[in-house]
Amino acid sequence: MPKWDLGWTIYVDYDNDGVLDAGEPSAVTAADGTYTISGIVPGTWRVKEVAQAGWTQSYPAGGYHEETFTSGAALTDNDFGNWRPASKSGMKFHDLDADGVKDAGEMGLAGWTIYVDYDNDGVLDAGEPSAVTAADGTYTISGIVPGTWRVKEVAQAGWTQSYPADPDYHEEIFTSGAALTNNDFGNWTTATKSGMKFEDMDADGVKDPEDTGLAGWTIYVDYDNDGVLDAGEPSAVTAADGTYTISGIVPGTWRVKEVAQAGGHRAIQLILTTAKKPSPAGFALTNNDFGNWTTATKSGMKFEDMDADGVKDPEDTDLRAGPSMWTMTMMKHWMPRTVRSGEGGAYHHRNQPWDLEGEGSGPKDGHRAIRTWLRRNLRKQR
Repeated sequence: MPKWDLGWTIYVDYDNDGVLDAGEPSAVTAADGTYTISGIVPGTWRVKEVAQAGWTQSYPAGGYHEETFTSGAALTDNDFGNWRPASKSGMKFHDLDADGVKDAGEMGLAGWTIYVDYDNDGVLDAGEPSAVTAADGTYTISGIVPGTWRVKEVAQAGWTQSYPADPDYHEEIFTSGAALTNNDFGNWTTATKSGMKFEDMDADGVKDPEDTGLAGWTIYVDYDNDGVLDAGEPSAVTAADGTYTISGIVPGTWRVKEVAQAGGHRAIQLILTTAKKPSPAGFALTNNDFGNWTTATKSGMKFEDMDADGVKDPEDTDLRAGPSMWTMTMMKHWMPRTVRSGEGGAYHHRNQPWDLEGEGSGPKDGHRAIRTWLRRNLRKQR
């Protein structure tokens, strides 16, 4: 017999008051749980046990044996069965990567209710033992009746259970006094991602103070990395100031991208657009900005500077198209871009979002750079 079966008192309750009184014969159970009561006066009596705290009598069902004792009789098989409640312990953890495994660094979740579902209806009913997780996520459920039961959690809005997953409960055989452990539960919640969509005025891939936000652009998490915003992929549209926040992101390593727009805008993909980054459960990741630029235009007039003073005077005439057609060259880091003058000496240069540079100099005012370049080359052509 288990050691806790030692020391139980069994007695004959002559007056049937449920109390072991003086003069009522009794015996204390031995190491193997057996007992023998001697000195019983002949008669019909009830044989009972002295209850002990924390124990429930399961046999006999009525709580006693009623026997008729005759002179010299040696009655046997008056057994008594008792049980103690079992307990269950474990931990509720924040499954940051939603993989159903408690990894190093994944902390406990406080305030979650874990319970034993006696009737297996998925609801915590009155009389079903339960416990609320502590600050470190641990719990211990006591007072569990022996039997085979399912241990479950009470779901909370916005969270998904990742462990145990299928089935979503622990089924255990609870025996009297058992203290079962390691019934853990893992959960995750969706992450968010925020940043800004800006117009990259100088197309340098850096958000400068003068770069302003772009509204109406769709930013999304490309779960399948196919470059298309598919159904079920979380997204957000940039606000008037270019900011966005994507919510409902499943934990994992994903690429955050933009939906391209027509009109010559070219994405300078920053941070998460060209490199994968993890989105841990419940995290609010920030600073995923996107910069774009669109092509600019440049126009002006080619004139004959009659007095070579670098100023278009009233007497300076247009250099017309035809035999006198002129070629304009704009420099960007010594890379020429050319366009020819048309009717009336006018020219129009598109698709260059750059500062213009004069030959052999750093960035200058666009008109001055052109004027300087034209003056030099005009003299050469004459």
